[in-house]
Amino acid sequence: MIVLPPDAPPEPYPVLEFEAQIGDDAQVWYYRLYWNARQEAWHLDLTRLGETSGIYGKKLVANWSPYRHTGRLPSGGELALLDMEGDGTERSTYEGLGHRWKFVFLTDEDLTLPPEERPWSITVP
Repeated sequence: MIVLPPDAPPEPYPVLEFEAQIGDDAQVWYYRLYWNARQEAWHLDLTRLGETSGIYGKKLVANWSPYRHTGRLPSGGELALLDMEGDGTERSTYEGLGHRWKFVFLTDEDLTLPPEERPWSITVP
């Protein structure tokens, strides 16, 4: 499991932008996490660095892969917003990102762990 930045949301603007090289394709991905105050939820934009096409505006739901129905991006695992203290039934909060809720990349190896050995409970394809 790779915990992606950040550790906590920025103030005063709830937009987090970062790059990470994860997955089997060894490409650099550009991530943009932002808080939607109207929906009271974190959303994600994801593109390969230097490209304009990508996936935009995916709502992050705790313990659920945001790309479950659009393919695995990046390859070799699953992106997820994990509830590290609960079972994922509570909605994530703005203040809880990086603490209770962690944005992570779960490798294929992580996903093969038996449920009793996983520090999360996530629904994956």
